[in-house]
Amino acid sequence: MKSRNLFIGIIVLFIGVVALLASLDVISFSWHIALRLWPLLLIFLGITILPANDYLKSALLVIVLGLGCLLYHNEAKNYPGWFARSSFNNSSATTNSLGDNTAADDGPYLQEFSEPFGPYSRATLDVKFGAGDFEIKQPCAELVTVKSDSDFVKYNFLVERGEESADIHVSGKGNASGLSNKVHNELEVALSDMPLWTVNIETGASDCDFDFSPYKIEKLDIDAGVCDMEIRIGDHGCDTELCVESGVSTIEIDVPATMGCTIYVDSAITSKSFEGFEKKEKGVWQTQNYGTAEHNVTIKLDCGVSNIEVERY
Repeated sequence: MKSRNLFIGIIVLFIGVVALLASLDVISFSWHIALRLWPLLLIFLGITILPANDYLKSALLVIVLGLGCLLYHNEAKNYPGWFARSSFNNSSATTNSLGDNTAADDGPYLQEFSEPFGPYSRATLDVKFGAGDFEIKQPCAELVTVKSDSDFVKYNFLVERGEESADIHVSGKGNASGLSNKVHNELEVALSDMPLWTVNIETGASDCDFDFSPYKIEKLDIDAGVCDMEIRIGDHGCDTELCVESGVSTIEIDVPATMGCTIYVDSAITSKSFEGFEKKEKGVWQTQNYGTAEHNVTIKLDCGVSNIEVERY
């Protein structure tokens, strides 16, 4: 028997055992998280074609499988179904739980939170969201308002207030019996359109509608897993840097035609559509008005298997 067939058989057997245990609810397993670890398949393939003996290949295969299990466990902690924890140490910070309409601690949760607007010229929003639907709404009168509707995730908030700036942290924790179940988890966030915003978002298997066009966004950093994501940027008197790191995703980005734009792409297998952009070099696309427009957008994309579309409006 060829060694390559043996190794492929071991991998298929391993996946089959995991799938069987998950289907019987013996373990909690999510294919959404597993898909984010797709580069391990390239490592497995590389092991099979190494000019080495079978004993060394077998040892490497066991090591990589063990590493994959550790990476899966670490990644799963950031998803619903696991307890995601965030800690912020600041004596001026205030921590709040969203007011909820339920008495039980096991959900469902209908929650609302708001932070009054203060004399802030800058603000930071940091959100850790697992699987579900995540939407950025139109501006509100407060600094931030948040609404959640979830079967199993309870959100906590921490606000760090300074003289001219504020940092808002949103994180959820919940316990679901396996992420493959059809569960409901929605998060809606509205911001004040007055401050200059820095936004950091971590999300897993989610459907994201991020309309930031009414807001002054200085930097938007998104770390996503398996997502269907729409992002819209506005022209409000500042340069914007947009960074997206994703696994298997469909990403649509809209930028104003009044702003110059440069796109940097580092991807494995990606379908790209950049209408109105000129390719400058490998992995770099740019509009003609970049550098001459009053304000510019810099987009940095680090994606796995993704479909990316950038349009100007």
